[in-house]
Amino acid sequence: MNMKDKLISFEGVDIFYGRNIVLNNVNLNFCRGDKIGIIGQNGSGKTTLVKTIMNLHKSYRGSLTVDPRLRIGYAAQRTNLDMLIPLTVKEYVSLNFANGNSLTDDHFSKWCDKLELTGLFNKRFSDVSGGQKQRAVLLRAMLSNPDCLILDEPTDNLDICSQKTLLSLIDEFCAQTSMTLILISHTLDAIINHVNRMVILKDSQTSEILIDNAKNIGDSLSRIFETEITVKLINGKWVVL
Repeated sequence: MNMKDKLISFEGVDIFYGRNIVLNNVNLNFCRGDKIGIIGQNGSGKTTLVKTIMNLHKSYRGSLTVDPRLRIGYAAQRTNLDMLIPLTVKEYVSLNFANGNSLTDDHFSKWCDKLELTGLFNKRFSDVSGGQKQRAVLLRAMLSNPDCLILDEPTDNLDICSQKTLLSLIDEFCAQTSMTLILISHTLDAIINHVNRMVILKDSQTSEILIDNAKNIGDSLSRIFETEITVKLINGKWVVL
């Protein structure tokens, strides 16, 4: 992590809902090129943390610094999608298409095909399935030319095969740029192989884990969750036991 490329910095930040504290004394840095997983159970503050970064949640105290030039691409949770968007899939995906390029641009066409959206172009966004909506939201965020791509539960309600395919496509997309990736999930297994750091949210506290070696990861997870957790590297993939 090169601190010269720091994009987002929390220093002693407390985040609130009303009078209730959601996250206490957050101290985190997000730098260009980071691949970060934010892990926590429902209600732990994952979405609130990223909405605070995006200035959509303003109930906090402490020092939060966000690079004013930072461009964020955000794909919300599937449950938050507006089912009544009066646009076709093509019109919706094209809203944030970067730099005014035409819709025949190779980059646009390539990723529409990879996410299996091309055949849905003329359908109304409100008429396609939940999974298809999620892919359209993801693609719109990806094509917004972001410095930081934030994906909120992108694999929620997907089967294991679909999860792997989608995350591999996200890896491929991010590998082409130096963008920062923030993946939000409530499960370790879903994203541990797609990030270089994890931020664990538990009991209003944040803990960072570097994805470096099996013993360190396992020891850190065991300490945070107060139960024995073993991590092994099997065929080049991290496995949580």
